[in-house]
This record gives sequence, structure tokens and C-alpha cells, in this order.
Amino acid sequence: MLPPLVLVVCLAAPILGQYVRQAASTTPISGNLGSTFGACDDCARTYSIGFSFPFYGTQYTSMSISSNGLVVFGGDTNQYCCTGNLPASAPARFIALWWEDLNPTAGGTISFGPYNGGFGIRFNSVAHYPSGNPVTGQVTLYPTGNIIISCTSCPSDGGNHVMGIQGSSSSYVSVYSGSGSLYNVANIFCPGTSCSSGGGGGSGPPGPPG
Repeated sequence: MLPPLVLVVCLAAPILGQYVRQAASTTPISGNLGSTFGACDDCARTYSIGFSFPFYGTQYTSMSISSNGLVVFGGDTNQYCCTGNLPASAPARFIALWWEDLNPTAGGTISFGPYNGGFGIRFNSVAHYPSGNPVTGQVTLYPTGNIIISCTSCPSDGGNHVMGIQGSSSSYVSVYSGSGSLYNVANIFCPGTSCSSGGGGGSGPPGPPG
């Protein structure tokens, strides 16, 4: 008599593009990081990250912050008003915190700087255009290539909003696209097949923005 056949199935987190996405813990975001973006509407500015950040196979030492809820790579300084979708024809490589028509001149601040072993880009109560429905959230980049998108309050103004990452029109991870609202949501994106290493190199995902 033949021994029974034992079938072992190993389930892993799905590979989305070249990244794995997992839910992360989140705590309320308040205050500003080290440097402020300044109040401007439909604008983008380029800043140094402070380390070499791997994103979809390319190393970057700088990125552009768009007032419309985007972090863009590759020297692209367009502000991309006012919304898009995933995949997007442009910009080519970006991280969308809450991509829509935001207006820092109507309230709130955008700040950036070292954070928890990485580099944070924080939108703190940044209004939609022309005003109201303020957005509070943060993108954190880590030297490992890990990314956290954390949203304390990402309300809608009725338009289409996008949250996610894109390396090309065929390599992207969408968290949300639609006209609704998100609150107290955080996701960690890890290059490869798992999020077994934290943002700073330790075990487990890094702590949320605070």
C-alpha cells in the first residue's frame, strides 16, 4: 500500500509589481518635521533625501514634492494638477499620498526631514482647492527601499483621489482611487517578496509617523 500523499502549500504575501504591500499600524500625525515647504498652490520643489533611496530598481538621492499630494522621482518638477489614476501616463515614477487638487495657501503646512531612521514628507491639515477638507498624512522613505504611506485624515472634496506608488505604467501598486475618504490608514511597501525587514533594518515594520 502506498503511503498517503501529503501536499504542502506555502502562502506568501502577493507580489504587487516589484513591491509587497501590507497594512501597518498608524497613530495620529501632528506637528511639522524639520523643514517646511512654504505656502504655494500648484507648485513642486526638489529636495535632497539625505541618503540613497532605491525605488523600482533605481537609486535616488533627491525627490520633488508636489503641493498636490505627490512625491516624484527622476528630476520631474511638474506639480501635476489636479489628479490622476493608477497607472498614470505621467508622472512616470511617484508616490501618491492623496493625489488631488490641494492648496497649502488656504491652510496647513507641508514639511520634510529625517524621521525614524528614514525621511518623512508630511502634509499637516493641507486644504483642498479652493479651501476646506484638510488632508493630514505622511510618506516615509527608508534606506532599505521600504515606504510607508500613512493617512490620519484624507477626506474627499468630491473629486477623484489616488493613493499608491508607481514605477512605470506597468509596475504600480494602488491602495485607493475614487471619490471617497480614508481615515487612520497606513500601508508599508517593501521591494521584493516580503516585509520581513523593518524600515531601519530591524525586524518587523517600522513604527508609524507620530
